Amino acid sequence: MAIDVDPGPTLKKSIGWLQGFALFGLVLPGYLYPSLGSSIVALGAIGAVVVWGMSSIIGAFQAGVISEVSTMYPDTAGIGVLAHRGIGRYVPWAGAVGTFGNWVGWSVSMSVNALLAADYFKVWDPHLNAQIIASVILLAAYVANVFGLKQGVVAGWVLGLMTVVPMALMIIGGLLTGHFSAHNLLPAALPGHVAWFSMSGLGLIWVWMFIAGWSAYGSDPAATLAPEFRDTVHDVPRALTATVSLALVFYVLMPIVSVGVLGVHTISQNPYTAFVPLLSKIFGPVATDIVMVSIIGSFLLTVNLSTIDGSRVLRQMSKDHLTIKWFEHLNNRGIPTHGMLLDLLFNLFLVWFLANPIVILVAGNIGYMLSFTLVVLAFLLLRKDEPKHARPIKLKSYWKGIAWVIVVLNTTFIIFGAPSYGMGAVIVGLVILAISVVAWYWRQRVDRQEKYVVAPSKSG
Repeated sequence: MAIDVDPGPTLKKSIGWLQGFALFGLVLPGYLYPSLGSSIVALGAIGAVVVWGMSSIIGAFQAGVISEVSTMYPDTAGIGVLAHRGIGRYVPWAGAVGTFGNWVGWSVSMSVNALLAADYFKVWDPHLNAQIIASVILLAAYVANVFGLKQGVVAGWVLGLMTVVPMALMIIGGLLTGHFSAHNLLPAALPGHVAWFSMSGLGLIWVWMFIAGWSAYGSDPAATLAPEFRDTVHDVPRALTATVSLALVFYVLMPIVSVGVLGVHTISQNPYTAFVPLLSKIFGPVATDIVMVSIIGSFLLTVNLSTIDGSRVLRQMSKDHLTIKWFEHLNNRGIPTHGMLLDLLFNLFLVWFLANPIVILVAGNIGYMLSFTLVVLAFLLLRKDEPKHARPIKLKSYWKGIAWVIVVLNTTFIIFGAPSYGMGAVIVGLVILAISVVAWYWRQRVDRQEKYVVAPSKSG
């Protein structure tokens, strides 16, 4: 007798492309807050524009590659699992490494951004405890999302606009109010008159391309949320296009306006809060508190997005036998709460016990950048191994050449960029990836047996 196998609860198709854009598209300009000022000091005005612009362009091309692969497998969530579709037959554990690396890159940003938000709260009241504030932020993101994705989407719209609108005002006001001076953008050389194409110049560029990639490559949640789009085939590329277009505009214009209005010297005095004097100079000191609210809002949005993205990556890993089965669980609202719980506990640990979370962020970026390299490589392998597989979005053949360039560039950024922050960060990053291989091995050798629920027969 034929029986039906019930795979259990599934992720709900509850969002359109515009809601997806609110969740992850509006967050990308906010990723400029922690690192734009430092990149300007290290690279100069023109160097920062080049790095952020190039990183955004690479991110846009990667989004094109992701759109083809993600629509080939519309029920697959996350670029690491998509990478496994192409690479798994050659290196079975590569998907686990790529997916876990992508998860760590998003997950550690929760604690970092929660702590950054806490530091900005302390500007108003220095007596506040940053760790307590950060913990409350992490718990609030968990509670908001455990009741369903739509609540997260609403928060995404509100906080996303808090990020984008002030930045747009800074760009428009900086260019139109007479404070902008093109002379501030000079000289065009890298600091210290380092030649652009010397080994020192290229090394400096590679270091900052590694950091900028963590910000500018952030369109991958479109692939993570693919199973939850109502019309995956059309919603994923639309959300990706909107996201990378917005990122390109802000990542190119914000360095130009920041330096044109303030100059490198002013930014170097406090590179981490360069947006505060920028808005204050354009609109007056009263606007300082407004930009503070927007900056905190962008940090909160990032925590919210990371909570959504990381838990779904872990669940898809488990469904694809890349890690332990525990992460497959969904609550009665269709939310992967076990993955969210790991994110919460992991980041609470970072907030309270880790001496330097920035080192962990750099270490997490090794896996994050690697996950993009692997999914682009998977695109190339799938073109060779699965030429007849349905491709609702099929890119032109010249995209294979573009994909190879991306693989080479990302590999270069990882190899030459990551060690500049110390071998300690590199070792931590490699250990994190090694854990993913252990979890994969456990699933393959120990935790293999699947549980099926036999549904009532349709024949009665």
